[in-house]
Amino acid sequence: MQIEEAKSIKISDYLSSIGHSPVRCTGNRELFYLSPLRNEKNPSFNVNDRKNLWYDHGLGIGGSILELVMHLHHTDWRGALEILEGNTCQPLITNNLVMKNDPRLSADDAGNEGNLKIISNKIIEDTRLKEYLFKRQIPYRIAVFFLSEVRYRIISSDKTYYALAFKNDKGGYELRSRYFKGSTSPKYLSTVRGPDPEQINIFEGVFDFLTAACYFNSFPNNTSIILNSVSFAKKAVDIIAGYSKVNLYLDNDTAGKETVRFFQAHHPNAVDLSSHIYPDHKDFNEFWEQTSKKNYYSHFFRRGEICPVKAFYPDLPHHGLQLNGSNWDRHH
Repeated sequence: MQIEEAKSIKISDYLSSIGHSPVRCTGNRELFYLSPLRNEKNPSFNVNDRKNLWYDHGLGIGGSILELVMHLHHTDWRGALEILEGNTCQPLITNNLVMKNDPRLSADDAGNEGNLKIISNKIIEDTRLKEYLFKRQIPYRIAVFFLSEVRYRIISSDKTYYALAFKNDKGGYELRSRYFKGSTSPKYLSTVRGPDPEQINIFEGVFDFLTAACYFNSFPNNTSIILNSVSFAKKAVDIIAGYSKVNLYLDNDTAGKETVRFFQAHHPNAVDLSSHIYPDHKDFNEFWEQTSKKNYYSHFFRRGEICPVKAFYPDLPHHGLQLNGSNWDRHH
Protein backbone atom coordinates (compact mmCIF):
# COMPACT_ATOMS: atom_id res chain seq x y z
CA MET A 1 0.00 0.00 0.00
CA GLN A 2 1.28 3.45 -0.94
CA ILE A 3 1.09 6.49 1.35
CA GLU A 4 -1.49 8.33 -0.72
CA GLU A 5 -3.64 5.23 -0.95
CA ALA A 6 -3.50 4.86 2.84
CA LYS A 7 -4.43 8.50 3.38
CA SER A 8 -7.54 8.01 1.25
CA ILE A 9 -8.94 5.60 3.85
CA LYS A 10 -11.61 7.36 5.89
CA ILE A 11 -10.51 7.80 9.49
CA SER A 12 -14.12 7.35 10.62
CA ASP A 13 -14.26 4.00 8.80
CA TYR A 14 -11.00 2.87 10.37
CA LEU A 15 -12.15 3.86 13.86
CA SER A 16 -15.41 2.00 13.30
CA SER A 17 -13.50 -1.09 12.19
CA ILE A 18 -11.66 -1.22 15.53
CA GLY A 19 -14.81 -0.58 17.55
CA HIS A 20 -14.94 3.20 18.10
CA SER A 21 -18.11 5.13 17.28
CA PRO A 22 -18.60 8.90 17.44
CA VAL A 23 -20.32 10.20 20.56
CA ARG A 24 -21.65 13.24 18.74
CA CYS A 25 -21.60 14.81 15.29
CA THR A 26 -21.99 18.38 14.06
CA GLY A 27 -23.58 19.64 10.87
CA ASN A 28 -20.24 20.36 9.20
CA ARG A 29 -19.10 16.70 9.41
CA GLU A 30 -17.13 17.09 12.61
CA LEU A 31 -17.15 13.84 14.61
CA PHE A 32 -16.27 13.65 18.30
CA TYR A 33 -15.06 10.42 19.91
CA LEU A 34 -13.83 9.25 23.26
CA SER A 35 -10.12 9.20 22.54
CA PRO A 36 -8.77 5.83 21.34
CA LEU A 37 -5.33 6.94 22.58
CA ARG A 38 -6.18 7.42 26.25
CA ASN A 39 -8.93 7.10 28.86
CA GLU A 40 -11.38 9.97 29.12
CA LYS A 41 -15.00 10.62 30.08
CA ASN A 42 -15.75 13.56 27.78
CA PRO A 43 -15.19 13.19 24.03
CA SER A 44 -12.26 15.37 22.94
CA PHE A 45 -11.01 13.35 19.98
CA ASN A 46 -12.14 15.19 16.85
CA VAL A 47 -12.33 13.85 13.28
CA ASN A 48 -12.97 16.25 10.41
CA ASP A 49 -14.69 13.80 8.09
CA ARG A 50 -14.55 16.20 5.14
CA LYS A 51 -10.78 16.81 5.36
CA ASN A 52 -10.11 13.29 6.73
CA LEU A 53 -7.96 14.60 9.58
CA TRP A 54 -8.04 13.97 13.34
CA TYR A 55 -7.02 15.94 16.42
CA ASP A 56 -6.84 14.84 20.05
CA HIS A 57 -7.47 17.98 22.10
CA GLY A 58 -6.32 16.32 25.32
CA LEU A 59 -2.91 15.34 23.91
CA GLY A 60 -2.53 18.26 21.50
CA ILE A 61 -1.65 16.00 18.57
CA GLY A 62 -3.31 15.12 15.29
CA GLY A 63 -2.80 14.42 11.60
CA SER A 64 -3.77 11.93 8.94
CA ILE A 65 -4.77 8.30 9.37
CA LEU A 66 -1.08 7.34 9.19
CA GLU A 67 -0.20 9.36 12.28
CA LEU A 68 -3.22 7.93 14.09
CA VAL A 69 -2.21 4.32 13.39
CA MET A 70 1.40 5.12 14.34
CA HIS A 71 0.25 6.41 17.74
CA LEU A 72 -2.23 3.59 18.30
CA HIS A 73 0.27 0.83 17.57
CA HIS A 74 3.56 2.51 18.59
CA THR A 75 5.02 1.98 15.14
CA ASP A 76 6.55 3.99 12.28
CA TRP A 77 4.93 4.91 8.98
CA ARG A 78 6.02 1.63 7.37
CA GLY A 79 4.36 -0.35 10.14
CA ALA A 80 1.26 1.83 9.82
CA LEU A 81 1.04 1.03 6.11
CA GLU A 82 1.25 -2.70 6.85
CA ILE A 83 -1.50 -2.41 9.46
CA LEU A 84 -3.79 -0.46 7.16
CA GLU A 85 -3.18 -2.91 4.34
CA GLY A 86 -4.32 -5.76 6.57
CA ASN A 87 -7.37 -3.94 7.92
CA THR A 88 -10.55 -4.20 5.87
CA CYS A 89 -12.02 -1.14 7.61
CA GLN A 90 -15.40 -2.87 7.81
CA PRO A 91 -17.35 -1.59 10.82
CA LEU A 92 -17.64 -3.99 13.74
CA ILE A 93 -20.98 -4.47 15.48
CA THR A 94 -20.31 -3.28 18.99
CA ASN A 95 -23.65 -3.48 20.82
CA ASN A 96 -22.21 -6.01 23.25
CA LEU A 97 -18.56 -5.59 22.35
CA VAL A 98 -16.90 -3.43 25.00
CA MET A 99 -13.85 -1.50 23.90
CA LYS A 100 -10.87 -1.18 26.20
CA ASN A 101 -10.98 2.57 26.74
CA ASP A 102 -14.75 3.01 27.01
CA PRO A 103 -15.53 4.71 30.35
CA ARG A 104 -19.26 4.33 29.68
CA LEU A 105 -18.90 0.71 30.78
CA SER A 106 -20.46 0.01 34.16
CA ALA A 107 -18.26 -1.98 36.51
CA ASP A 108 -21.29 -4.21 37.06
CA ASP A 109 -21.61 -4.98 33.37
CA ALA A 110 -22.79 -8.51 32.76
CA GLY A 111 -24.40 -10.53 30.01
CA ASN A 112 -23.37 -12.90 27.26
CA GLU A 113 -21.13 -12.57 24.26
CA GLY A 114 -23.98 -10.97 22.31
CA ASN A 115 -22.93 -10.22 18.76
CA LEU A 116 -19.42 -11.58 19.30
CA LYS A 117 -19.14 -15.37 19.06
CA ILE A 118 -15.96 -17.17 20.10
CA ILE A 119 -15.55 -20.18 17.84
CA SER A 120 -12.42 -21.78 19.31
CA ASN A 121 -9.98 -21.29 22.17
CA LYS A 122 -6.60 -23.03 22.24
CA ILE A 123 -2.89 -22.62 22.92
CA ILE A 124 -1.21 -19.87 20.89
CA GLU A 125 -0.09 -21.23 17.53
CA ASP A 126 -0.89 -18.57 14.93
CA THR A 127 2.24 -16.96 13.49
CA ARG A 128 0.58 -13.53 13.31
CA LEU A 129 -0.21 -13.61 17.02
CA LYS A 130 3.34 -14.67 17.83
CA GLU A 131 4.59 -11.76 15.71
CA TYR A 132 2.31 -9.45 17.69
CA LEU A 133 3.82 -10.74 20.92
CA PHE A 134 7.27 -10.10 19.46
CA LYS A 135 6.25 -6.54 18.61
CA ARG A 136 5.14 -6.02 22.20
CA GLN A 137 8.44 -7.60 23.35
CA ILE A 138 6.71 -10.42 25.26
CA PRO A 139 8.32 -13.87 24.81
CA TYR A 140 5.99 -16.66 23.77
CA ARG A 141 7.21 -18.81 26.67
CA ILE A 142 5.82 -16.23 29.11
CA ALA A 143 2.65 -15.32 27.21
CA VAL A 144 1.52 -18.94 26.83
CA PHE A 145 0.97 -19.22 30.59
CA PHE A 146 -1.65 -16.47 30.62
CA LEU A 147 -2.97 -15.95 27.09
CA SER A 148 -4.71 -18.23 24.64
CA GLU A 149 -5.57 -18.02 20.95
CA VAL A 150 -9.20 -17.55 19.99
CA ARG A 151 -11.07 -17.46 16.73
CA TYR A 152 -14.21 -15.35 16.81
CA ARG A 153 -16.71 -13.77 14.48
CA ILE A 154 -19.46 -11.17 14.50
CA ILE A 155 -22.78 -13.02 14.34
CA SER A 156 -24.00 -10.90 11.42
CA SER A 157 -20.84 -11.67 9.44
CA ASP A 158 -19.29 -14.85 8.10
CA LYS A 159 -15.75 -13.54 8.47
CA THR A 160 -13.58 -15.11 11.16
CA TYR A 161 -11.11 -13.04 13.20
CA TYR A 162 -8.25 -14.09 15.47
CA ALA A 163 -6.90 -12.64 18.69
CA LEU A 164 -5.01 -13.30 21.88
CA ALA A 165 -7.40 -13.84 24.78
CA PHE A 166 -6.99 -13.14 28.50
CA LYS A 167 -9.73 -14.47 30.76
CA ASN A 168 -11.25 -12.38 33.53
CA ASP A 169 -12.69 -13.53 36.85
CA LYS A 170 -16.25 -13.66 35.50
CA GLY A 171 -15.49 -15.69 32.40
CA GLY A 172 -15.24 -12.88 29.84
CA TYR A 173 -12.17 -12.27 27.71
CA GLU A 174 -9.92 -9.37 26.82
CA LEU A 175 -9.07 -9.72 23.12
CA ARG A 176 -5.91 -8.32 21.57
CA SER A 177 -4.29 -8.47 18.16
CA ARG A 178 -2.30 -6.09 16.03
CA TYR A 179 -5.52 -4.69 14.61
CA PHE A 180 -7.99 -5.00 17.45
CA LYS A 181 -8.51 -4.18 21.13
CA GLY A 182 -11.77 -5.31 22.65
CA SER A 183 -13.48 -7.62 25.08
CA THR A 184 -16.42 -9.96 25.47
CA SER A 185 -19.08 -9.63 28.12
CA PRO A 186 -19.03 -9.83 31.04
CA LYS A 187 -16.08 -7.45 31.34
CA TYR A 188 -14.34 -7.60 34.69
CA LEU A 189 -10.93 -7.63 36.37
CA SER A 190 -8.59 -10.64 36.35
CA THR A 191 -6.69 -12.15 39.28
CA VAL A 192 -3.43 -14.08 39.06
CA ARG A 193 -2.82 -15.56 42.49
CA GLY A 194 0.56 -16.02 44.14
CA PRO A 195 1.62 -17.49 47.49
CA ASP A 196 2.91 -14.30 49.18
CA PRO A 197 0.18 -13.09 51.60
CA GLU A 198 1.83 -9.71 52.28
CA GLN A 199 1.96 -7.82 48.95
CA ILE A 200 -0.35 -7.43 45.97
CA ASN A 201 0.29 -5.91 42.53
CA ILE A 202 -2.21 -3.92 40.47
CA PHE A 203 -1.95 -3.44 36.70
CA GLU A 204 -4.23 -1.70 34.25
CA GLY A 205 -3.82 -4.19 31.40
CA VAL A 206 -2.51 -7.69 30.76
CA PHE A 207 0.45 -6.53 28.67
CA ASP A 208 1.65 -4.44 31.62
CA PHE A 209 1.48 -7.57 33.78
CA LEU A 210 3.40 -9.60 31.20
CA THR A 211 5.89 -6.75 30.88
CA ALA A 212 6.54 -6.88 34.62
CA ALA A 213 7.37 -10.57 34.34
CA CYS A 214 9.92 -9.63 31.69
CA TYR A 215 11.30 -6.61 33.52
CA PHE A 216 11.80 -8.45 36.80
CA ASN A 217 13.00 -11.60 35.06
CA SER A 218 10.41 -13.56 37.03
CA PHE A 219 6.80 -14.29 37.78
CA PRO A 220 5.62 -12.67 41.02
CA ASN A 221 5.38 -14.45 44.34
CA ASN A 222 2.49 -12.19 45.21
CA THR A 223 -1.03 -11.99 43.80
CA SER A 224 -1.66 -9.63 40.88
CA ILE A 225 -4.88 -7.90 39.88
CA ILE A 226 -5.23 -6.84 36.25
CA LEU A 227 -8.02 -4.27 36.19
CA ASN A 228 -8.72 -4.52 32.42
CA SER A 229 -10.27 -1.06 32.86
CA VAL A 230 -9.70 1.55 35.57
CA SER A 231 -13.47 1.52 36.09
CA PHE A 232 -12.93 -1.66 38.14
CA ALA A 233 -10.65 0.02 40.70
CA LYS A 234 -13.54 0.14 43.19
CA LYS A 235 -13.98 -3.62 42.83
CA ALA A 236 -10.38 -4.13 43.97
CA VAL A 237 -10.65 -2.09 47.18
CA ASP A 238 -11.95 -4.94 49.34
CA ILE A 239 -9.30 -7.28 47.92
CA ILE A 240 -6.30 -5.05 48.70
CA ALA A 241 -7.50 -4.49 52.28
CA GLY A 242 -6.08 -7.87 53.25
CA TYR A 243 -2.51 -7.02 52.15
CA SER A 244 0.16 -4.95 53.90
CA LYS A 245 1.50 -3.40 50.68
CA VAL A 246 0.02 -2.56 47.28
CA ASN A 247 2.35 -2.14 44.28
CA LEU A 248 0.74 0.02 41.57
CA TYR A 249 1.82 -0.33 37.93
CA LEU A 250 -0.70 1.97 36.27
CA ASP A 251 -0.57 4.25 33.24
CA ASN A 252 1.06 7.67 33.33
CA ASP A 253 -2.02 9.45 32.00
CA THR A 254 -4.79 11.37 33.72
CA ALA A 255 -6.93 8.30 34.37
CA GLY A 256 -3.92 6.32 35.62
CA LYS A 257 -2.85 9.03 38.04
CA GLU A 258 -6.41 9.42 39.31
CA THR A 259 -6.51 5.68 39.95
CA VAL A 260 -3.20 5.84 41.82
CA ARG A 261 -4.65 8.53 44.08
CA PHE A 262 -7.79 6.44 44.55
CA PHE A 263 -5.83 3.41 45.77
CA GLN A 264 -3.57 5.53 47.96
CA ALA A 265 -6.68 7.01 49.57
CA HIS A 266 -7.96 3.51 50.35
CA HIS A 267 -4.72 1.85 51.48
CA PRO A 268 -1.99 3.29 53.74
CA ASN A 269 0.84 1.56 51.86
CA ALA A 270 -0.05 1.82 48.16
CA VAL A 271 3.12 2.62 46.21
CA ASP A 272 3.13 4.22 42.75
CA LEU A 273 5.87 2.31 40.92
CA SER A 274 5.02 3.82 37.53
CA SER A 275 6.66 7.09 38.57
CA HIS A 276 9.83 5.18 39.53
CA ILE A 277 10.21 2.64 36.73
CA TYR A 278 8.70 4.30 33.64
CA PRO A 279 8.03 7.98 34.48
CA ASP A 280 8.60 9.15 30.89
CA HIS A 281 6.37 6.57 29.17
CA LYS A 282 2.62 6.13 28.89
CA ASP A 283 2.65 2.66 30.40
CA PHE A 284 4.92 -0.21 31.44
CA ASN A 285 4.73 -2.00 28.09
CA GLU A 286 5.54 1.11 26.05
CA PHE A 287 8.63 1.57 28.24
CA TRP A 288 9.56 -2.09 27.76
CA GLU A 289 9.08 -2.00 24.00
CA GLN A 290 11.37 0.98 23.62
CA THR A 291 14.10 -0.14 25.99
CA SER A 292 14.34 -3.90 25.56
CA LYS A 293 14.60 -4.52 21.82
CA LYS A 294 18.37 -5.01 21.87
CA ASN A 295 18.17 -7.47 24.75
CA TYR A 296 15.10 -9.43 23.70
CA TYR A 297 15.08 -12.99 25.13
CA SER A 298 18.66 -12.76 26.47
CA HIS A 299 17.29 -10.66 29.35
CA PHE A 300 15.36 -13.53 30.86
CA PHE A 301 18.12 -15.94 31.79
CA ARG A 302 20.92 -13.73 33.06
CA ARG A 303 20.50 -14.80 36.67
CA GLY A 304 21.68 -18.12 37.99
CA GLU A 305 18.97 -18.50 40.63
CA ILE A 306 15.76 -19.91 39.17
CA CYS A 307 12.54 -21.21 40.65
CA PRO A 308 9.93 -23.33 38.84
CA VAL A 309 6.87 -21.35 37.81
CA LYS A 310 4.76 -24.44 38.53
CA ALA A 311 5.54 -24.04 42.23
CA PHE A 312 3.90 -20.59 42.20
CA TYR A 313 1.02 -21.37 39.84
CA PRO A 314 0.17 -25.09 40.17
CA ASP A 315 -3.03 -24.72 38.13
CA LEU A 316 -1.28 -23.33 35.05
CA PRO A 317 -0.20 -25.52 32.12
CA HIS A 318 3.53 -26.02 32.43
CA HIS A 319 5.68 -25.60 29.34
CA GLY A 320 9.09 -25.91 30.95
CA LEU A 321 9.52 -22.22 31.77
CA GLN A 322 11.59 -21.48 34.85
CA LEU A 323 12.08 -17.97 36.17
CA ASN A 324 13.27 -16.54 39.45
CA GLY A 325 10.20 -15.63 41.48
CA SER A 326 11.89 -13.37 44.04
CA ASN A 327 13.13 -10.50 41.88
CA TRP A 328 9.93 -8.49 42.32
CA ASP A 329 10.39 -8.53 46.09
CA ARG A 330 13.97 -7.28 45.76
CA HIS A 331 12.77 -4.29 43.76
CA HIS A 332 9.90 -3.50 46.08
